[in-house]
Amino acid sequence: MSIRFLFLVLSAFTLASTLSSCGGGGRSQIFTPGIDKRTVEWTTEEQKQIFSFKKLHSAAGTSTHAMRLAGRSDSRVHDHHDMTVVLLAGRADIRLAGKWHTASAGDIVEIPRGSIYELDQLGSEPVECYVIYYPPYDGKDLRYIKGK
Repeated sequence: MSIRFLFLVLSAFTLASTLSSCGGGGRSQIFTPGIDKRTVEWTTEEQKQIFSFKKLHSAAGTSTHAMRLAGRSDSRVHDHHDMTVVLLAGRADIRLAGKWHTASAGDIVEIPRGSIYELDQLGSEPVECYVIYYPPYDGKDLRYIKGK
């Protein structure tokens, strides 16, 4: 495990701990050196979709994204990207390697490249996540898996 990967996972854990201790109120803020403070706002059109995804930035061999889920995702796999998913709001069942896990705001999910995964929103609140890809994600490395 590289030092950079360990640092990013520790940073994601710190972010999740901080956000979950705030009681989940308001929009999560994103602080990045050299980039003004940001919040992720979802358009009315994005809020109507089951799955919405926004690239935030790329740096140091990673890319970060905001993800919103209001329903159930298809089973999918990334063959060339590892992912770390930090749940910021909502609850979801997450299937990894055929086993279901329940995750809530503040939880961190690690999805190694080649792992089939699926997310299913629990309750009425949409699931919002901060996603880190290693290496930077270009949107091309995604396969949908039928019947898994």
